Amino acid sequence: MLEIMRTEDFGADQIVVLRELFAVAWGDGDEAFTDDDWDHARGGVHFIEEEGSVPIAHASVVPRTLETGGAVTTPDDDGFVLVRLTPRTPHLDLAAAISCDMRAGDVW
Repeated sequence: MLEIMRTEDFGADQIVVLRELFAVAWGDGDEAFTDDDWDHARGGVHFIEEEGSVPIAHASVVPRTLETGGAVTTPDDDGFVLVRLTPRTPHLDLAAAISCDMRAGDVW
């Protein structure tokens, strides 16, 4: 069953169960799911697939702010940005510099 909820609707027990799912999915070491990763997943809408009452998959859609005119690169900068145009996309100058809000933890 697919459950859809906003971050602010989670109870403490639901967060614990999701963090356990993430720990299994990401494992230990350099790829482990961190508090910074959890912060990145919060603030939006969550899609949780459950088998019985046990979460088996999670995805979240979290708004981000994009600003043009400034340039900050990441260590893995490949010089490209994927821009997915939709019917409601405003005019974009695809030759202009683009950046997004910075946050703690892994970049991109």
